[in-house]
Amino acid sequence: MMNPVHPGKSMPKLRKLLGPSFRYRLNPNAPTKEERDEAKAEYPTAAAEKEASNKRLNDYRDALLKGDAEYQRLRAEYQAAVKRAGDLAGRSRSYRITAGKAGSMGSFSTFWVEAEGDTWGEIVAKLEASKK
Repeated sequence: MMNPVHPGKSMPKLRKLLGPSFRYRLNPNAPTKEERDEAKAEYPTAAAEKEASNKRLNDYRDALLKGDAEYQRLRAEYQAAVKRAGDLAGRSRSYRITAGKAGSMGSFSTFWVEAEGDTWGEIVAKLEASKK
């Protein structure tokens, strides 16, 4: 049986399969297969209990607060402030041009942002400055 703490003779095969950037991590507190199987079997019941409890809590809270005019006023005020702050945050971080590198991680396409600006000149200047 292979030592679970070190890949041993599997190391060359792992390096071949995963390439030169292959790394691994160990979790000494991980459950055994039997413990994982038990948790997996119990999870659906626990998740359903959690959701039912959360629904009861939310229904009760909503019933209490529905008739509270001050709460409703404060909630509307807060929602308007959240919307305004979110809109301004987005606008303050949006540029006309984003330049970067495309790649992939398994089946996921990726895009690493290298520079953002409103003109190509700004993009070139930012990229040149980052290379220094």
